Amino acid sequence: MTSQKLILGTVQLGLPYGINNSQGMPDATEAFRILDTASEGSIQYLDTAAAYGTSEEVIGAYHQTSGKKTFSIITKFHCGGEQSTADKVHAAIAKLRVKHIDVMMFHSFRDYKENPKVLLDLVAQKEAGLIGKIGVSVYTNDEMEELLGEPHIEVVQSPFNMLDNTQQREESFKSLQAAGKLVHTRSAFLQGLFFKDLNTLPERLQPLREDLFKLHQLQNEYQIPMHQMALGYALAQPSIDGVLIGVDTATQLESNLGSAGKELSPELLKTISTISVENVNLLNPSNWNS
Repeated sequence: MTSQKLILGTVQLGLPYGINNSQGMPDATEAFRILDTASEGSIQYLDTAAAYGTSEEVIGAYHQTSGKKTFSIITKFHCGGEQSTADKVHAAIAKLRVKHIDVMMFHSFRDYKENPKVLLDLVAQKEAGLIGKIGVSVYTNDEMEELLGEPHIEVVQSPFNMLDNTQQREESFKSLQAAGKLVHTRSAFLQGLFFKDLNTLPERLQPLREDLFKLHQLQNEYQIPMHQMALGYALAQPSIDGVLIGVDTATQLESNLGSAGKELSPELLKTISTISVENVNLLNPSNWNS
C-alpha cells in the first residue's frame, strides 16, 4: 500500500471547500507547497475541473515555474456553453500547461447521458493524442451499471468512504473492473465530516451522528488517527484503483502520505464495513443543504 495509489484532488486550490475547512482557500505559496509535497511524495495524478475556480490555472502556474516533473492530469468538464468540446480540451491543456490530458471526464453522469455527440468528440480528441482516457464522474450504483457496456468510458469516479463503504459500493466496483474499467474514488474523508466535532454537527446531519460516533469509538479503540483510518480503509480495497484525497495545507498532505503506508488490521477493516447508514441520501454532500 503506497502513495502511488493516491490522487491529489485540487478543488481546494481554486475554491474554499469542505464542511470542516475553517482556513479557506490556500494562497499561492501554500498551494505550491502542497504541489511540491505531492511531487516529492511520488503522487503522479492531480484531479481538477474547469468548475473548480482557478484550480487549473494554479496547477499550470506550478508547472510553468517549478521546473519539476509535470503531473499527470485528470480534469472534468460540463457540457453546454459556447465552447466546442475540442475548444474545452485545448483550453484545459493551455491552462494546465501540459501536452495532453491523461483523463478527461464528464463532470456528471447526466452530462454523459444527454450528450452522446460530445462523447464522439472526445473520442476524436483521444485519436488526435490530446486525451489519454475518457471518464465519467458518478454518484450512484445505477449510473455505474449503465457504464458497464460503454467501450469508450475507461475510468469511473465514484464516492467511497467509511460510511459510503463496501456494503454500498463493492459489487459495483468489481463489475466495473471486470469490464476493464479503472475505478477511482473520491470523498475518502466525506468532505471533512469525519473530523468534525460531533457536538457541532448541523441539524441536517444528525441522522449520521450514531454512525459517526461508531467511527470515533473505533478510532479510540484502535488508537489510530481518524485520517489514517479513513485513508487506510479506502486504500485497502482491491476493487479500487485510485483514491482521491483533498487537503488544505502541505502539512495535511505530509500526514496523509505518512498514513498511506500503514495498513489497517483485517479486524478493523471488517468492522468498518459492517456500518450501514440508514439514510444513504446524506452520504451525498450535495444533499446536505437541501
